[in-house]
Order: sequence, then C-alpha cells, then structure tokens
Amino acid sequence: MICPQCGKEEPDNYVFCSSCNTELSVIETAAQNQHTPQLSAEEYDELQYSAHEGDADAQFELGKILFFGQGVPEDKVRAFSWWLDAADQGDYRAQFSLGLAYDTGNGTPESKERAVLWYTKAAEQGHKFSQGRLANMYMNAQGVQKSYENAAYWFLKLAEDGDAEAQFVLGELYDMGLGVAQSSEQAAYWYNKATAQGYTETQYAGPSQAQHIPVKNTNILPSAEPSQPAGSSQPYKLNLKNRDMPPYPGKIVKTAIVCWVILMLSIIILNSFNVPRSLDTLLFLGSIVGVPLSIIMTIIAIVQTIKWRRTCQTLREANERET
Repeated sequence: MICPQCGKEEPDNYVFCSSCNTELSVIETAAQNQHTPQLSAEEYDELQYSAHEGDADAQFELGKILFFGQGVPEDKVRAFSWWLDAADQGDYRAQFSLGLAYDTGNGTPESKERAVLWYTKAAEQGHKFSQGRLANMYMNAQGVQKSYENAAYWFLKLAEDGDAEAQFVLGELYDMGLGVAQSSEQAAYWYNKATAQGYTETQYAGPSQAQHIPVKNTNILPSAEPSQPAGSSQPYKLNLKNRDMPPYPGKIVKTAIVCWVILMLSIIILNSFNVPRSLDTLLFLGSIVGVPLSIIMTIIAIVQTIKWRRTCQTLREANERET
C-alpha cells in the first residue's frame, strides 16, 4: 500500500509507515486476508442463528460481515458486539480484530491500552501480527509502559519463526543490551539470520524508532507466556479506561427544537397581531416551509437519539465484558 502522507510504498500488512509513522489502512488488508464469500439470505440467517446459539466461528464471521458491510448494511457497533462474544470464547481472530480496531480507531474510539489487551490475548495463542504489534507497542510505549524486556520477548517469538526483520531487531537489542543481556555472539547470530534472508540494515530505523514489523496471518502457534517488566515481581497490569461513549446528538435536537419554536412564533404572530401585508406574506410562506422542515428535523433527531442510545447500551455491555 502507499502511505497517504509521504507516498512511500509499504507492504500491505504494515500498520504504520516506516518513514513518517503515518497510520496505514490495515483493516481493509485484514478483510482481504480473511475474505468471506457473499452469503445468500438463507445462509446469512443460518449464520445469525448459529451466532445466537453461541458458535464462536459464526460470531466472528457475522462480526466481520457487519464490520465491512459484506452484502449487508455496515454496522461496526454490532460487529464489535459479536467479536466480543467470540473473543470471550478464546477466538484469536476476534481478539486480533478487536485489537486492530482499537489500535487504529477504526469502528471504535482509539485506545492503545485496550489494543494491547486484545493483542496480548491473540499473541498468547501464537498470532504473528499480534505478536509484532505488541513488540513494537512495548518498544514505543504505546498503551503500556516502555519495556524492552517484553519487546524482546515478542520479537524472539517472531524471530524463531523466521521473520527477517524481527531477527534483525533482536540482533540490535542484543548488540545494545536492551531488554536482554548484552551479547555480541547473539547479536551476530541474529544479524546473520536476517541477512541470510536478504534483510539489510538500511531497511530498519533502529529500536528507538521502530514502529512496525511486517508479519503474516498464520495458523495458531504454541501458546506463550508474556514476560514481566524488569524489576517487577508481579505481572504487568494494563491501566484500562472505559471505552469512550459517543457524544449525544445535541446539535440536531436543538435544531429541531428551534425550528418548532420559530414555526409556532410565526403562527402566533399571524393570528394575534396586525402586521403589514408584506410581512404577513413572508410569515405565511415561512410557515409553509417551516412545517415540513420541522417535521424532517424532528424525525432526524429521533433517529439519531435512538441510534445513540443503542450504541451507548452496546458499548456499556462491551465495557462490562472487557473488564
């Protein structure tokens, strides 16, 4: 994909541009990697039934269909709800999807803290993209305290699985003794592993600037236990905040109220006061226009308010499940 800010071409599975750190659209890439064929109405009904019965696969697929609007109206709030149901049952794809959406602010208010939470759950099941994002989030203090120890842990998982850039980064960490005991031998070992795959130093900006590593979606790998930050005897706890609620559609409600107030004043003036003919005509025409306008604005206000209330309810339930 092409970075919209600086124009640099990056692999499709990058989250941030390596040159300017601009966020890239990986949500669409994830959709392509996990494409769902167009379902018939009957198949869609069956999928909904299975999802309501608690089938995690169906819940994930239904969430994906709703999130991307694949043959149905796009509804990212409902998609989130289904992904949460699937993620609660341990579905690593749903956990990754939640982490990615939180990470990029696509379909939900951005929250790096919650992104780390869901990436961790997926990474512990061996999901490579989640492992890569976790490594870089620990490296760059995104949603968590900076921890080279935890970054090295997840880079090692990827490096052992053959990822060239992770191998090079691990070599850098050993070279400088960041998060691991300094070891020139280990640094040389991982540098050689990376260069054997054609990876060069010019492709990497250095651990203090690392924002991403290219990783692929793969099948589940062996489970992993995350390491603890240096000097800590207790597991690191994320400082989670409640997901932000969408703002109340106050402007549209106020506009509808103002329309009705102006309309009622116009009617009162027409019926109660003697006004010049020119003003009388103007008020009469204004009333004719004001009636349908007020009705339309009221309908919009009601629809927006109902949608807001449903969204808030869904997000409250999501917060309860996540905490």
